[in-house]
Amino acid sequence: MDDHAKSLFSVQAEFRTLFHTVDDSLVKEKTDDFAKKLSLVEGTILDTFRELRFRRNFSAFVLLLFSGMAVVLFLLIRPKE
Repeated sequence: MDDHAKSLFSVQAEFRTLFHTVDDSLVKEKTDDFAKKLSLVEGTILDTFRELRFRRNFSAFVLLLFSGMAVVLFLLIRPKE
């Protein structure tokens, strides 16, 4: 996650330094480039969140599966009265 934060900070820093130039056309031209870079960073961050959501859901599924198996095993091995 640090790589994503560093990438975002780098793009933001480059964008801020762009405004120190006097050339308006250069600022307008470079703004599109920075928008594309930010879209890429946002895409990787969204992919990371999707992966984390999948892992959370899969972990919950595995927990429920093993809990169910433990209940069934308990019911099968308990002594009959």
